Amino acid sequence: TGTPLEPSAALVKAVLIASTVDMENGNPVPNRSEGWGRVVLDNSLYFAGETRVLAVSDNEQGLSTGDSVINTVTIVNSSEPLKFVLTWSDTAAMALADPALVNDLDLTVISPDASLYRGNAFSDGFSTTGGSPDRLNNVEVVWLPAPVSTGTYRISVRGHHVPSGRVPFALAISGGIIETNGITEPPENGEPKIKYLKIGNPFTEETEIQLLLQDTSNVKLTIYDALGREIKTLLNNQTIKPDSDPVKWGKEAKPGIYFAILEIDGEKVDKEKIIKITR
Repeated sequence: TGTPLEPSAALVKAVLIASTVDMENGNPVPNRSEGWGRVVLDNSLYFAGETRVLAVSDNEQGLSTGDSVINTVTIVNSSEPLKFVLTWSDTAAMALADPALVNDLDLTVISPDASLYRGNAFSDGFSTTGGSPDRLNNVEVVWLPAPVSTGTYRISVRGHHVPSGRVPFALAISGGIIETNGITEPPENGEPKIKYLKIGNPFTEETEIQLLLQDTSNVKLTIYDALGREIKTLLNNQTIKPDSDPVKWGKEAKPGIYFAILEIDGEKVDKEKIIKITR
């Protein structure tokens, strides 16, 4: 946006890591020989008109245990690799502590096609779906090779374990970002509505309902008609993992407007419209 800022140490580190390239020494990054690779600042710092753009967020308020911040970024150029970097300056651990990590934050990224990537879940040098949260490092990265999906990516930073107070953090995102957009921050009066359901609309025979979960959760998913009458419970307090298959529905339903309501751990978290049409 051209707005000047005085970056935190965490943000400087995030921007440097966002610029790195694999040195191709036969051992894919990240590894003990080269870390995240060779720094190429041109990959992060850009001039107006270039296809590769940097978006940053320096969150001074920080997170406590259980808190989360949701941001979005819009990708318009699929030809550029896409890298999300979360960093925070951790508190010094006690002598001989193992693991040495004190404050533990989690990075998750959901792509426009509803694929979920966790920070530092890598295979052959790039991020892969699935995997487990990182419990050792104060740097978490999601790195997607070109071509990437265009559209809106949802970035979640969650405080998994912050034993005292709040921990500030920084995000740096490098890729084919729409320059005038950057990272969309939560408004001052609260976080934006988090979408947990992605539904193929409209449909004629059967649709798929994708659950956009950040963690394994106890889930209830119910379908209602336009008058508020319960039609069918698709999931009834079932334990569902983030990378679960979509739920199919609608084959027996008449054309019309319906609503899917999702509850997680007994709390209603999302309501999305479903539209079935005739051929």
